[in-house]
Formats: sequence, C-alpha cells, structure tokens
Amino acid sequence: MKQASYDWVLFDLDETLLDFPVARALERTLQALKSKVRMGIITNGFSLPQRGRLDKLGWNSWFEPLVISDEVQVTKPAAAIFQHALAQMGQPSPARVLMVGDNPKTDIAGAAAQGLATCWYNPGRETGPCEATHEIHHFAHLCAIVLGE
Repeated sequence: MKQASYDWVLFDLDETLLDFPVARALERTLQALKSKVRMGIITNGFSLPQRGRLDKLGWNSWFEPLVISDEVQVTKPAAAIFQHALAQMGQPSPARVLMVGDNPKTDIAGAAAQGLATCWYNPGRETGPCEATHEIHHFAHLCAIVLGE
C-alpha cells in the first residue's frame, strides 16, 4: 500500500465543508480519508452553530481537533489558532499537515505562514492571488492529493 502524502488534513468548516448541500462526493471523500489520515477542523465562527452542524450530519467523531475561533478567542489567519490546532494534534511536522480551505487569505495564507501545506478549494474557479500548494475544484480530487494516488 502506498503511503499517504499527508498524515493530517485540516478543513475549514464554512464555505468549504458545510455551506453547500452535502454532496455524495464530499461524503465519499471524507469516508475514504478518515480511514487513512487523521482529520481536524479549524474554523472561524461561533461554537454552538458549528458543533450543531457537524452533529446534525453525524460527523463529530470524524474530526479531532475541532478548533473554533469562538472557543479559543482567536481567528484565522492569526498564527495562534494554527499553533493551537497543532498543539492539539501532538505537534506533527507542519509539512505533513494539509489545510483545505476556500479563503486565500484566512485559510491558505494563514496556514502557509505556519509551514502547513495548503489546498485551495476553489469550486468557482476564481482567479486572483492564491499561493496554495494544491488547488481543487471538486472534493473528489482531494483523495489523490492526500493519499498520493
């Protein structure tokens, strides 16, 4: 079996995982990843609605850590929120952690500044400055990046 390219995948919650109807492809991708790598979430927002949304989908156990800005009193792109997540993860090598998000500034630049690999989820194929390690337009392409397939 080929070794995964990354040991961890961190996701943004809003506009990346949950603000669109949950497509079968997204759920299939998450199912495939959760058996091969550890997954977590770093999101700006309020605790109750963010946790409630994951709960409703039955995904709470899929993501650890779940770092919500409301709970840690710091928002992306601040270094402290990424450092908090890495500490919760046991301080893995940042190069083995992939941050997946839709926002070039808060998700991608914030994570890259901490040495994390990045994947810009860009379903609208927007143009503009975004210096991500990877770019995807559909979640089905994430497995190839993460698992090195």
